[in-house]
Amino acid sequence: MEDWKFYTVIIGVVAALVGIYFREALKQAHIQKNASSRLLAYLNYWNQNILDWDIFSIVYVGEQWRKDKIEAYSRSRNAEDILAVNEEYEGKLKELRDAIKNKDPELKFDHKEISEKFNKFTPQVMEQFLEAQKTYKQNIIEGKTFISDEEAATLGSHIADRSVHIKLRLVSLIEHGTSLLMHIAENKEKFEISDYADEIYQCIRVGILMYQDFEPIQTRARQINQKSTFNLALKNMLGGL
Repeated sequence: MEDWKFYTVIIGVVAALVGIYFREALKQAHIQKNASSRLLAYLNYWNQNILDWDIFSIVYVGEQWRKDKIEAYSRSRNAEDILAVNEEYEGKLKELRDAIKNKDPELKFDHKEISEKFNKFTPQVMEQFLEAQKTYKQNIIEGKTFISDEEAATLGSHIADRSVHIKLRLVSLIEHGTSLLMHIAENKEKFEISDYADEIYQCIRVGILMYQDFEPIQTRARQINQKSTFNLALKNMLGGL
């Protein structure tokens, strides 16, 4: 009889601990659902912004670069092949930079249209623009227009790592783009696109590198978001995402 009571107490304690553990896992699951929803919304927001800027080629090259690295590694399982793909794409970007710098006739730029656009950048407009870019950067860092590092950590190391990459490159892209526009606006009377080859190269390169992380993080966030809260809770109990 005493043994029966003892085992009843043990079972009750274990059940209570499991209940507490499951409650915490369920709480974490709700955080993960919210974080994945916010991440998908912000990725769509920044994706649409970049497409609105009419630079779809950055999206395409970024995704193609990532796919080529995956294919190279799947063929040989050799990290050197990934480095070779990186060197190939980096070389193409430098060729583009040199072509802009050397005024390659195959590159077509409508200097008149560009000059007309920058003539609209009065000192007052430029001041407002710079203030807006400062706010953009601050909002990204503070998790107002992207998920915070803490939220990303709840979604697993895969998303946490790529989230940091995207955030830093978004900030870098804004900084490089702002610097480029400032230099052009200051010299709009004697504007030559070749004078800004290095700045253009940096903007394109950062944008392409950033887009290598977009599709993988979006796919993983969608997978998490599609899971039920209960399934996420069970996953958390068994070791997390």
